[in-house]
Amino acid sequence: LVSVLIPAYNEAENIKSAIESVIKNTYTKREILVLDDGSTDATAALVEETRAAYPKEPINLVRFENGGKARALSIGTQLAKGEVLVIVDGDAALHKNAIEMLVQHFSDPTIGAVAGKVETTREKTILSTFQSLEYAMGQNIDKRACSVLGAVGVVPGPAGAWRKSLVINAGGFPQDTLVEDQDMTLTVLRMGYKVIYEPRAVTYTETPHTVQNFLKQRFRWVYGTIQCFWKHKAIFWERPWSALGLLVMPNTLLFGIVMPITYPVIDTLLIMSLLFGGVAS
Repeated sequence: LVSVLIPAYNEAENIKSAIESVIKNTYTKREILVLDDGSTDATAALVEETRAAYPKEPINLVRFENGGKARALSIGTQLAKGEVLVIVDGDAALHKNAIEMLVQHFSDPTIGAVAGKVETTREKTILSTFQSLEYAMGQNIDKRACSVLGAVGVVPGPAGAWRKSLVINAGGFPQDTLVEDQDMTLTVLRMGYKVIYEPRAVTYTETPHTVQNFLKQRFRWVYGTIQCFWKHKAIFWERPWSALGLLVMPNTLLFGIVMPITYPVIDTLLIMSLLFGGVAS
């Protein structure tokens, strides 16, 4: 049995399509838990409407006061009946065979989590184009390489599966960083389990619609990565010669912290070069 957790906060625009994407999946041995994190819009009403439209589907709505995504996922983990947790964001939609592609790997007892492939909904905006390119580079190069060693550094929020017993043993999804998915991934790796990448498990997610939301998302990712790096720094002396110490943490430092911090400078120099024909040294 697989428990599909859908954390949602004010996702009235997308929650119905998120649930229906799970219902249409080829893997049928599942339950669906929609975790309404204190939504103030019509999210709950639309979940009830969807449940009425699919009376044979095990759709459960759990409502509680707003406390953040990590807390919502931890509540869902405690309520879940399945051995594997598949997490789908409330603004995302699964490809029809995504769950099957994720779950097949858990027959290997050394696998602790599986990262799926995230794609944008292909909106024709410049922000969507930028994010599509970012996903393509990060997943087609970074995750494929790390997966060979079972040391993928981040199971993305919209597309991933976890061995429930490990999440419970870790005390649930951590609430002391801004990126609970990356934090939990590093925790699973430190437990001695493998985290791999399954490119056939595709999830489509929306991109920020405004520059302000785009920048807020990037700040959360970079600052959250800094928090995770500092929180798990003991890896360097606990397991210095492991894939964690030699690959995951240095990769997190370089590509998750150092390079994103330099992007504004690089972008500014590029714009100056285009406008003035070069930058004086």
